[in-house]
Amino acid sequence: MDIILLFERVFGLYLIITGILALSRQHEIVSVARLIGKDKPLRYSIGALITLGGLFMAISFYDWSTLPTTIITLVGWLVLLKGLVMLYSPDGKLNRTFMALGSGWWYRAWGIIALVAGGYLALLGFGLM
Repeated sequence: MDIILLFERVFGLYLIITGILALSRQHEIVSVARLIGKDKPLRYSIGALITLGGLFMAISFYDWSTLPTTIITLVGWLVLLKGLVMLYSPDGKLNRTFMALGSGWWYRAWGIIALVAGGYLALLGFGLM
């Protein structure tokens, strides 16, 4: 299987799942984010795992030539950035960031963007478009 096809399928489904989760369970996810922001060992553990995953994604796939590959590359870099922010942000600043991004239109916007991008990638990856 072509690596682009695999990434279109995996990232497409991942973005659809996270988009639906973001739109349907906002309160629960914000509660989890608050917990992670307050618990340093948990935050560092999760931040290290997210950073590792982001490094794998950013290093293994780096292609800005088409829209699908740009979305895949961008997701990889955003995951890496999220992990690094979790590892290196001061406690108070991270909690304020979680609170700001976990409320209002930001959260819904990210959920909708994830659904649209994920749907596009999944349709391409599974040959439906």
